[in-house]
Amino acid sequence: MNNNTLLACIHRSAQTGMYTIPKINAETENENFLAETKRQYRDYQKIYKMSKSMMPEKKPYNWDMSPMAALRTSTMIKFGAFTDDSVSHLAEMLLMGTVAGATDLRRHLSACKGASKQDKALALGLIRLEEQNIEKLKKFL
Repeated sequence: MNNNTLLACIHRSAQTGMYTIPKINAETENENFLAETKRQYRDYQKIYKMSKSMMPEKKPYNWDMSPMAALRTSTMIKFGAFTDDSVSHLAEMLLMGTVAGATDLRRHLSACKGASKQDKALALGLIRLEEQNIEKLKKFL
């Protein structure tokens, strides 16, 4: 893995959160849930901007969320909300994605031994954020 692999993973993870949250939010009017997910969106946006500012000029081909991942995410949210649009179920769907994102980040952090201290610190910050988001989302189950 090259030195930018971890940073690309951070960038994609934050971008995925920014992509997913508005789609989940479109399925509910619950003010408490919307307030929490909008806070999470702003946090992902900060990480996204930080990772973007750290990008090399020539970024790798897999830096951004793939169109297939976006389509899969959108479809899963629409189908999941169609079968059950309760806040509990929406929180569960968001939780599953958050856990998957944190797991992917941890795997990349372990595998990217050559990553810079700055990239590792940003990854750890995003992992902590994901863990906090998990705890906050559990309250909606």
